[in-house]
Amino acid sequence: MSARWPTLLLALLLTGCITDGPAGPIPGGTFSGELETGPEPDWSFATDLDSVDIQIFSSRPRTVRTGIVVHEGVPYLPVTWSPLKRWQWVVREEPRILLRADGRLFERRAVPIDDEAERLELVAKGQAKYGFPFHARATGGITKYFRLDPPQGGDGPRP
Repeated sequence: MSARWPTLLLALLLTGCITDGPAGPIPGGTFSGELETGPEPDWSFATDLDSVDIQIFSSRPRTVRTGIVVHEGVPYLPVTWSPLKRWQWVVREEPRILLRADGRLFERRAVPIDDEAERLELVAKGQAKYGFPFHARATGGITKYFRLDPPQGGDGPRP
């Protein structure tokens, strides 16, 4: 009977049945917790974080883990090895996300960085923070970024 537990746990992880975020690189279920409200936070607390979790609103909401770069006081999400990541396309279609950073939960609007000069500046910042392998110089051309803006009026968190 005990030999089945690893298989059962893996099946639960792969089907997204585990709630309250991803389990490492494996996407997970929706977050639980209270959203922070009030004035725009000072994002310096996220500067040295290794990773954050985001909840995206696909047909079945799911959560993924990614890095975070704070540039000029604004948080950005890198999409390293972007040709291999599907979540970026969902976020382009539905930019409302929930961000969990250092245990704090924020509603944000993910804005893709399509300006090449700005993207390259963020790539350099990500390379300085993370280095090899995900932010290696050779992967700079395939690393994309999203700026995390406050939600727009009328945006509300989705269930």
